Amino acid sequence: MQYKRKMVVSLLVGLFLFLGSGQALAEQYIVQPGDTLYLISRNFKTSVNSIMSSNGLTSTNIYPGQALYVPAPSGKYKVKSGDSLYTISRLFSTSVNNIKSMNGLKSANIYPGQVLNVPLYTVKHGDTLYLLSQKFGLSVASIKSLNGLTGNTIYPWQKLLINSGSGATATTGAHTASVTASRSGSSYSRSEVLLLARLINGESRGEPYEGQVAVGAVVLNRVKSPLFPNTISGVVYQRNEFSVVNDGQINLTPSTTAIKAAENAMSGWDPSNGALYYWNPVKSPNNRFLNSRPIVARIGNHVFAK
Repeated sequence: MQYKRKMVVSLLVGLFLFLGSGQALAEQYIVQPGDTLYLISRNFKTSVNSIMSSNGLTSTNIYPGQALYVPAPSGKYKVKSGDSLYTISRLFSTSVNNIKSMNGLKSANIYPGQVLNVPLYTVKHGDTLYLLSQKFGLSVASIKSLNGLTGNTIYPWQKLLINSGSGATATTGAHTASVTASRSGSSYSRSEVLLLARLINGESRGEPYEGQVAVGAVVLNRVKSPLFPNTISGVVYQRNEFSVVNDGQINLTPSTTAIKAAENAMSGWDPSNGALYYWNPVKSPNNRFLNSRPIVARIGNHVFAK
């Protein structure tokens, strides 16, 4: 389970302290029962020594209710054409003055290619690691590595360190010709994303979001398996494999949720645990072949098996 700092207003003063120049220095954190300096340092993406130095501590002993000043880390953002300090400040939920002070800027003039220090990114509703990777021109793997994430799940208000100033080429999701899946390094075209989204939309509409991603993952698992065609279109249109192809639902416009589920599956999230098959046991209770397969996951109304 990921360690989370408790953002209770009465306990955590959610303000930055500033140096004379206005540069963000630290956040105040109230120690909770069970906290250690190591856990706090991991959560704030800093070091134990930095926390000790900021608070004049000579040992690692802390106690519940103690107020600590924790150095606030900063990420890097590579300015793109059309950016302004205002749009960047909105992106990172901060102020223009804060970005100026973090970078020692005297004016609001910036230029494409310039690398700016920025606060942690606050995850918003609808964000996924894949969408953030496209927004900042990073790979999903690099965001996970930078933030010590072991899974692909992120949640609203979570703080992420972003570093898009390391030479990565930025892309815009609406105009990109392909996306890179961290799971296999494969490149998927936008048309493949939409085809997978249409299948997800037809096969798992109304299922939990995780279940929709799992359906997409099954298609991708089949592409990699020697038992099935080696392309997404080949798997989707394989004869009598998916009912939505037979009844025409494959041609429906996919929902935004289905598109996000397809993107999540393509970025490496596999809630199906490597499954090659899925079915609704209520609708197909007596299928001998499916019932003979080893079950690896149950999500919503679907059973997933290898």
